[in-house]
Amino acid sequence: MVTDAKGKTFQVVLVAKMDRIARDLMAQLRIEKELLTHEVELVSAAEPFRGQDPSSVLFRQIIGAFAQFEKARITERMSGGRKQKARTGGYAGGRPPIGYRAVRGSKVLHFDPVKAEAVIRVLTLRRQHPRWTLQRLADQVNADGYTTARGAAFQRVTVKRILGRRDFYTGQYRYADIKATRGPSPDSCKRRGLSKKTGPSRSACRLSLQEPLP
Repeated sequence: MVTDAKGKTFQVVLVAKMDRIARDLMAQLRIEKELLTHEVELVSAAEPFRGQDPSSVLFRQIIGAFAQFEKARITERMSGGRKQKARTGGYAGGRPPIGYRAVRGSKVLHFDPVKAEAVIRVLTLRRQHPRWTLQRLADQVNADGYTTARGAAFQRVTVKRILGRRDFYTGQYRYADIKATRGPSPDSCKRRGLSKKTGPSRSACRLSLQEPLP
């Protein structure tokens, strides 16, 4: 938008509300100033504060400040809710690690026994070949016929993520400054290399190599 404004192909940018431009006061002011530099006016359909007179400028800044405040409060509440969920053994959100899947409405991750075999293979290879590069590990896992959670080939970054979450795969879950122990899996833990682990939640599963992890 700002780039197009340089071409002077339009004179007004109409938004439903000022917070649709940005929920950050400094960002809002920067965009508005850049548009004015190119003689483009920013107009809100909901707030009748047009022009560059002191009162209109002040009210637009107040609206921007409240939008930023509202965004910060929402972020604060969401973060507090996720932390509380983690304290009680639930999963606080984000993309599930390979070997698990998220189910809408469920507070915990559900075990994926098929993809878990790929995790076990990666960790086993790392233990057996500690000097192998991430790319060589990925190549071997691909050669063994395993795929990622989305059915794609393993890349270096995929292997790195698995190795970086070994605590998670052995039953420890961390979110922010919260550390919790995940609970037992009532299903699918009878496959080779998998074992139950007691704890507060009922739909998580611990992956075990039945040997110390590397």
